[in-house]
Amino acid sequence: MSAPAPPLVLVDGRRVAAGRARVSAFDRGFQYGDALLETLRVDRGRVVALERHLQRLSASAATLGMALPERAAAQWEHDLTDLVRRNGLDDGEAWVRITLTRGAAARGLLPPAGCRPTVIVAAGGLDPAVLRLRRRGATAITLGFGRGAALAAHKHAFYLPAIEGRRQAAAAGADDGLFTGAHGGVECATSANVFAVLDEVLVTPRGGGVLPGVTRARALALARQWGWRAAERRLRRGELAAATEVLLTNALFEAVPVVRLDGRPVGDGRPGPRTRALQRALLDAAAGR
Repeated sequence: MSAPAPPLVLVDGRRVAAGRARVSAFDRGFQYGDALLETLRVDRGRVVALERHLQRLSASAATLGMALPERAAAQWEHDLTDLVRRNGLDDGEAWVRITLTRGAAARGLLPPAGCRPTVIVAAGGLDPAVLRLRRRGATAITLGFGRGAALAAHKHAFYLPAIEGRRQAAAAGADDGLFTGAHGGVECATSANVFAVLDEVLVTPRGGGVLPGVTRARALALARQWGWRAAERRLRRGELAAATEVLLTNALFEAVPVVRLDGRPVGDGRPGPRTRALQRALLDAAAGR
């Protein structure tokens, strides 16, 4: 039997075997985390919510003065789906990630004019652990620190807070951690937005430290379409103890119930009805059903 072909990535539009892909040692994404990213879900070769992700990437790049190569959404879709197909990932659930860095430049915090951006696209199969979390639910802890409010509106590459949050969660035997700001407000999980059901209202945090997630927006739109009471407001850490449901949303797993938080069951310790309804609807929409 022949060995499987090595996975491919796109580096500035060129297909390269992943093990041979290279960027400059002076790339500002590597040196300073001066980069943006978007991770998208792919369902049987179909990229989910591509235009919304591209809109967020484009808006962040413009705000931060980062050049994003001009490319129509249709060209992005072709490039992403082609990469997924060439990597043999088009018959199930997969992910594709776009990373945009400011490019290579001489040392110094102030970006010089005329930086040529670096764009890397990678793809892979969905981790089976995601499927288990969807079914059985996740456990989480609240963290004693925040994600950082200054650039919270942007999906940037500075992941040290998330890495430390996930390390602390793992040490506590939990799947994830929830960031909390200086005044005790819940922000988000290490790689997801947070929702809680309080007195029959679906609440999600807003403001400092909260990424405006694409799947978060889709979940809110569904809730309002169904006539649910939904609110974007400050969510205090202490309120979580009274929540009948807590769930996490992101582009890869869509919606995952949190069944235990800080060692205590959420509600009756099982995925709740609102979580399951959102989960089904988001997965069906992603699959084009």
